[in-house]
Amino acid sequence: HLADPLAGWRVLSELLAPGGIMLMALYSEQGRKDLAPAIDLVRMGKYGSTLMELRRFRADVLALPANHPARSIVTTRDDFYNLSMLRDLVFHVQEHRFTIPMIADAVRALGLEFCGFGLAPAERKRFHDRFGADADVTSLEKWHTLEREHPEIFSAMYHFVVRKPL
Repeated sequence: HLADPLAGWRVLSELLAPGGIMLMALYSEQGRKDLAPAIDLVRMGKYGSTLMELRRFRADVLALPANHPARSIVTTRDDFYNLSMLRDLVFHVQEHRFTIPMIADAVRALGLEFCGFGLAPAERKRFHDRFGADADVTSLEKWHTLEREHPEIFSAMYHFVVRKPL
């Protein structure tokens, strides 16, 4: 949760040996959009980040009407029921969200090669069903198209691998 994640990524890529790989995890703008009501509730409720405050937030969310967006979204996620994961879900002091085009721009600017997303087999199947069995799974343009068609595909984060060319 850096103030400037791209600056941090630049430092890491400079330290990476030629041929080295880096596993990245970045928040997805699309994948976290539905969490906005819960994040707003955290900010409006002036919750701290202590365990007691996290528990107070959870109790307040559960007291909301069942159809309230903050309740209907976060209570369906496993992260809501684990205090450490709840903190990571909605209590960030600063959070940077990315889109696939932003990832493509960063990879290009840093002189890295995109090697692919870490996804479940079902999501890879969805990609190949859409673009064909021989489609290039390293095509960020194709993944962006698929994400627009299926906004839930990356859940809340992009997990991917990049490589520094030899």
